[in-house]
Amino acid sequence: MIGTGVVFAGLVVIVFVLGRRHVHEGATGDMVATDGAAGGEVTARRPARFWLALLGALLVSLVMEASPSTWIGLAVVVAAVAALGHALLRASQRPGWTVRHVAAAGLGLLPGRGLLAFTTTLLADEVDQAAKLCHNVVMLGVVLLVGAVALRKRTAAWNCAGGH
Repeated sequence: MIGTGVVFAGLVVIVFVLGRRHVHEGATGDMVATDGAAGGEVTARRPARFWLALLGALLVSLVMEASPSTWIGLAVVVAAVAALGHALLRASQRPGWTVRHVAAAGLGLLPGRGLLAFTTTLLADEVDQAAKLCHNVVMLGVVLLVGAVALRKRTAAWNCAGGH
């Protein structure tokens, strides 16, 4: 619990130190991001892609769930989460990074446990195997449905109308 609090506090500090980047069109027509921390301008070659955040987070989620409960497994999980955090931090600095990308990264982390739940056996015979599989399918379906709603592209009219 203390470790989670330290990581959370570190992420909050990173957000405030880096600041928010604002994107505008440069003199040559390129998308230019103004660096909130340094005040300089950085030109991006192409906008961030949300599906890369989704796949990267899904891969890390599967690594986290499949790692053994040993010190080596912990080291693997820490390395995977650190790599994902670094990749998301760099990607978030590109023009075009939106809340859709954040939702994609969050969604990518969720199905890992759900997908691997199909491979586990029951520890006690209190739950029927069919009921367990039904539960897994329904919960995974709910996660994917909510994720699809979060990732759906919104129009300007939808955003201006307050979500209606």
